[in-house]
Amino acid sequence: MSNAALGLLDNAIARSMRAVGLSDGATFKRRLGPNIPCVAMIDRAVEYFDASGQSRFDRIEIGLRRSEIGADPVQGDVITISGESFSVQSVSARDESMVRVLVR
Repeated sequence: MSNAALGLLDNAIARSMRAVGLSDGATFKRRLGPNIPCVAMIDRAVEYFDASGQSRFDRIEIGLRRSEIGADPVQGDVITISGESFSVQSVSARDESMVRVLVR
């Protein structure tokens, strides 16, 4: 599949997720930049294992489309969803179309 076809598929999936309430309109703000309108997918209570090996569920991750925000977010960038602001701590995963960030 070509990059153009993948881009079209990615756009269709994003529209579908927004239509059924699985993503939200958001703004992304780099520390030294303007607000960028984007679509965000927030996952609250993401499971991870702490230093002692205990399963925890107090992590929040947000997925953003790389085509909307450009370069990957860095610590201190801010994502605002429905009036609630989240500070980027680190990138937790990325692929060709999405980047997931750990926030607080």
